[in-house]
Amino acid sequence: MPADATGFTCESVLRGCTLLTSVAEDYRPSFLALASCVSGKKVLFISLARSPKSVVEWLAHSGVPSPSIVFISSFDSGLSRDACMPLEEQCNLTEISLMITKAVGTRQPDLVVLDSLNVMLSIYDETTVLRFVQFTRNKLALTETTSLFVVREGVDPAFIPNARPFFDSVIDGRR
Repeated sequence: MPADATGFTCESVLRGCTLLTSVAEDYRPSFLALASCVSGKKVLFISLARSPKSVVEWLAHSGVPSPSIVFISSFDSGLSRDACMPLEEQCNLTEISLMITKAVGTRQPDLVVLDSLNVMLSIYDETTVLRFVQFTRNKLALTETTSLFVVREGVDPAFIPNARPFFDSVIDGRR
């Protein structure tokens, strides 16, 4: 599949561990392209930045066949407990890690999406977030689960070069 307006192909996202960077606050075009890549696949979506219900509604409104998505989120999702595993705290890294382990073990997703590292960086220092990324990436690699970490615009520009070694590929979401 050729690259779309966001600059990535399904093949580039659906392998290994990818960092999608510099995504605008309204990153629906990037997410729409991603949704078309994962149609028919099982997705675990860790939603730290927006309500799972808004993601589901947006996909339905866009006419994209909704992939099988299970959310981990602290937002009141309005979804069943089968569709959304609730976090007690918005950004407790230990809780998020345990929930990812549980969901990967029971749901066996094809792709894990973490939206977004910006939320973590607003609470924790960069070193702590990078340790979490490295640990999560290694854990998912052991289960051969593909992962996509999202970083939105506004993050410290030094973060991307510092994070690059932890990812198989880095895609600029501005394109």
